[in-house]
Amino acid sequence: MTQVIARRNPVRARRTESSLPPGMERRGRRSFFSRYERPLLGTLGIVIVIAAWQIATSAGWVDKLYASSPWDVAQAGWDYVRTPEFLDDLRASARDFLFGFGIGVVGGIVAGLIIGWYTRIGRLAEYVVAFAYATPRVALVPLLIVWFGIGSHASIALVILMTIFPVLVNTTSGISSIDHNLLEMASSMNVKGWRLFRTVLLPGAVPSIMSGVRLAVGTGLIGVIISEFQASTEGLGYMITNAGANFKTAQVFVGVVIVALIGVILTQLARMLEQRFDRWRPVRR
Repeated sequence: MTQVIARRNPVRARRTESSLPPGMERRGRRSFFSRYERPLLGTLGIVIVIAAWQIATSAGWVDKLYASSPWDVAQAGWDYVRTPEFLDDLRASARDFLFGFGIGVVGGIVAGLIIGWYTRIGRLAEYVVAFAYATPRVALVPLLIVWFGIGSHASIALVILMTIFPVLVNTTSGISSIDHNLLEMASSMNVKGWRLFRTVLLPGAVPSIMSGVRLAVGTGLIGVIISEFQASTEGLGYMITNAGANFKTAQVFVGVVIVALIGVILTQLARMLEQRFDRWRPVRR
């Protein structure tokens, strides 16, 4: 029928085809694989790695004492999550991470807003922030143990140090990148103080702040696990180092997998928040 219409009236045929919603035909023709290509290929990659790992250990190409096997890791994981120690370790790591992460994020946002908005304070703190940001903060764990002792206080302190600088740097960058035309317009309309912060500064900096929060999730998890290696007697990090000291390779992998899953979940949540606030980002023309 479409061909007949095209022969009689090509213009009408084109109008009939163009009356469909944009991209409808393309979406209708896409296969299941093309729609979900990214997650399918990502899952396939994980399956290939696990299968190769299992084959290598089963064939004796890799010593199980050093690399374990996926099956042994799954069994050790099932045994571990059914013990009271799992909830105790998870609770301890979550407590230290949440406390340190919350303090680090709030401190980084406040310091970033001040440094980014007040020019002289920013110049005064520029080299200090650059030096502290470049410092390997993990190396400060022995010093934190001296200051706070063995326990959660040292872990929280390291998480704060690991999370505050990504948020601070991104917040400062967000404030510095605000369109000067908006600031001049706000000044001409006598917009000052809290009103200027609420209507101009915060909307302009929020996308960069959320980028810093997403980065801080990963660095904060690294901080809490590393601190528990040396400065704690509980938590997932302590479980991992204790299992490694006793050559329980499968349990070491269990701890690594649990931390990785927590990191993926938290990072995806932070990414969702970042995408939600991304519409506040000014469009460059």
